Amino acid sequence: EFSFVEYEDLELISAIVMELREIVQDEGAEDEDIKSVAYDLWEILWQPLTESLGETTSIFISPDSLLNVLPFDVLTDSDDSYLLENFDLRIISSARDLALDPLLAAKGDLMIIAGPDYDSDKILKTPAAREVNHKRSRSVVRGARMGSGLRGLNFDPLPGAEKEGEVIKEVSDTKDRNTAIFSQRVAEEKLLREMSAPPEVLHIATHGFFLKEDEKLKKRLKGLSRGSSSVPPPADNPLLRAGLAFAGLNANASMLGEIDTDNDGVLTAMEVLSLDLAGTQLVVLSACETGLGEIHEGEGVYGLRRSFQEAGVKNVINSFWEVSDAGTQLLMTKFYDKLLAGMPAREAMREARLEMLDDVQWSAPFYWSAFVMVGRNT
Repeated sequence: EFSFVEYEDLELISAIVMELREIVQDEGAEDEDIKSVAYDLWEILWQPLTESLGETTSIFISPDSLLNVLPFDVLTDSDDSYLLENFDLRIISSARDLALDPLLAAKGDLMIIAGPDYDSDKILKTPAAREVNHKRSRSVVRGARMGSGLRGLNFDPLPGAEKEGEVIKEVSDTKDRNTAIFSQRVAEEKLLREMSAPPEVLHIATHGFFLKEDEKLKKRLKGLSRGSSSVPPPADNPLLRAGLAFAGLNANASMLGEIDTDNDGVLTAMEVLSLDLAGTQLVVLSACETGLGEIHEGEGVYGLRRSFQEAGVKNVINSFWEVSDAGTQLLMTKFYDKLLAGMPAREAMREARLEMLDDVQWSAPFYWSAFVMVGRNT
């Protein structure tokens, strides 16, 4: 049975979505202030659906436009309860996800990449990198290097991410699961290209990024040639402006595009499409803003999440904003403790969130609503 609800003021909905995102990301925001905005959005967005929903508590949501970056669980009803408390909300990229046959699941293995050493100069010592530097020393093009775009990337260390990986490994060991963990200099991009088989679960704790369009950079790139071909401007494709940082990125940044892209420290969303992750049940992107991308109305978000799903991953957990190390570690510990005990990923994440909500120290939505799971046949 189909029913339709027509929303009259889409601009108002979009404005409140952004207001809610802003206040929820404020770690020091008062609970009553958050719930006030969350109720306003519930009233205009969710309440019109209640008659059609009836007693249903398990709901699939295929969001469009700015709703792709809305933490639905935070919406607060007339009883002052978060939707998280009363509904099992399942986010999907599109309705077709409900009809797709599940791929044969990968078996057993958990792969963790956490806390890369972004300053690792391992690649710089290769003959190919030395050749690039040698050519540059003789080239007038050297003065035209970009300080923005991908070459402008530079990230601080994430000791909390490395600790996060260690904590998850400890949980995995108690469940007697086969787990491989890679940190510091060995947390390289090429790990994802050289896997003998896709892991069942892949956890990546590192910096994520999404670069905005840069018209100035775009023009400069179009005018800069290497050999017989022009450098493709990253501003042209959102999948080239979203990515994850791996070991060596800071050291390699000035040579991006001139050294081997398979292990240059940057895994773009475009490169993710070429990975073989068919059968991987879950990818966790425990990084800042990995849930963001370029929003195309009617088509969803073009970014990391979409690319991992296209690469064959069943479920993707990503973040809308950066959470404290302690908060992330606690949520992930609770989540993996349940997941590795056999609980479905969707249920494990919801239960972990509810436990944090029940803990006064971690009850703010800032901590438990930053991560969202999007999945196929969840």
